[in-house]
Amino acid sequence: MPYECHLTHLRRCESAYVVSLSKNLKIIMLLLWIKRILITVSLLYAVALSLLLLFENTLVYPGASEERGNYNAEFEFEDVYFSASDGTKLHGWMIPYPDSARYVLYCHGNAENVAGAGGGVAKVMGAAMKANVFVYDYRGYGKSAGKPTEAGIKLDTDAAMDWLCKRFGIKPTDVIVEGFSVGGGPAVYIAMKQGAKGLILQRTFSSLPGVAAEKHPWAPVRWLMRNQFNSAGLIADYHGPLLQSHGAIDQVVPFKFGKKLYDACPSADKQFFTRPNMDHFSYVDPEFLDMASQFADRLHDE
Repeated sequence: MPYECHLTHLRRCESAYVVSLSKNLKIIMLLLWIKRILITVSLLYAVALSLLLLFENTLVYPGASEERGNYNAEFEFEDVYFSASDGTKLHGWMIPYPDSARYVLYCHGNAENVAGAGGGVAKVMGAAMKANVFVYDYRGYGKSAGKPTEAGIKLDTDAAMDWLCKRFGIKPTDVIVEGFSVGGGPAVYIAMKQGAKGLILQRTFSSLPGVAAEKHPWAPVRWLMRNQFNSAGLIADYHGPLLQSHGAIDQVVPFKFGKKLYDACPSADKQFFTRPNMDHFSYVDPEFLDMASQFADRLHDE
């Protein structure tokens, strides 16, 4: 092969090699860039999950301090102090209804305390049912000591029921248990564990992970959450009277979770109330107050 031809061939080979090397370097750089992005995204996801787990109790139980609400309400109530079985000091209000032998244990929402609930929904519902109402604060709420967890709140609810029954010489099956929002969890729990005359649930859920998964679809919260309050699982064995309400446009606890809880209850004596314009923070509907009144009348006439 003439020298010029050989040189031309070498140059072509060299050029092809350089082009090939350049392409390979670009592919390697792209892969490295993709790898860095995946690592960064994975780290951010891990951090987000860690924060979600770290602050789970704060998100589920934001609490209501003693400073929130009027503790000097201008209606009659008894300040009550009692203890859970683990020694945690708890606080509640006993709101009397004159000459009544009807009793309600009220489990309030996750951003309330006895001052807010006692002067609001708990008192209004109690008046509608002509009942004495005991509303108590979970640990970490209001004047109650400790920090809220599912296990702790269950102990608090057991203690509240025990106090109410001892105070008036009654049994749990003489008490209507009422739960609002997150309070539906302990309400279903205590009705199933100790019994109840009837169960009233407002704007509550089938389970905490179900609601959390709806709000955080990017996270495997059903597997990771420590707080469960699987009310649908518990209420599947409840055959007593049930009165339940849920707003059609509830954005805190979407309607489907309330309906799922209601459908899980096998009781032949159950009622469900809703309104198309009712959300989580709507005032108690007058028709639902009438239903509660009739519910209590019927239970105490039996």
